[in-house]
Amino acid sequence: MDAVTQLAPTVGVVAACDFLAVARASFYRQRPVLGPPVSSVPDPALPLDRAAPARSLSDAEREAVLQVLHEERFQDRSPAAVQATLLDEGQYLCSTRTMYRILQQEGESRERRDQLVHPVYHKPELLATAPNQLWSWTSPSCGSGQVDLLLPLRHPRRLQPLRYRLDDRVPGRR
Repeated sequence: MDAVTQLAPTVGVVAACDFLAVARASFYRQRPVLGPPVSSVPDPALPLDRAAPARSLSDAEREAVLQVLHEERFQDRSPAAVQATLLDEGQYLCSTRTMYRILQQEGESRERRDQLVHPVYHKPELLATAPNQLWSWTSPSCGSGQVDLLLPLRHPRRLQPLRYRLDDRVPGRR
């Protein structure tokens, strides 16, 4: 297995296992660490700050776009409509997507459709301070039909109806 481990970084695990006639499953099973093998080559350091692209707008150009978007005639219009109007006037500042991006960076862009806000669900509460204040409907099935009964609740937390003898009240009940 050590030979496969030493040969794998140069030719790959599949080629090393085939060349040495070692089953890949055995190699992976006996490897001490899950995941890719530890290599002695350090990872290159990633740059912390990304350089600005050469074709990006300068700060003065961004401000000019914002001033145009904030003009009174464009206040209630989308960047696509602003772009179309400016093109009709023979003026090109930036792309529509760039206008959206600038507005988003300034915190002036949002979802324009109204989002449905669900009301907070309040758990129903049974408020009974004395007997005979809380009633519940029940529907015991009878032989040929169904009868609705209104019963007072003995213990509201457990929703236990008072025990009634239904023999006398419901015809056909045994």
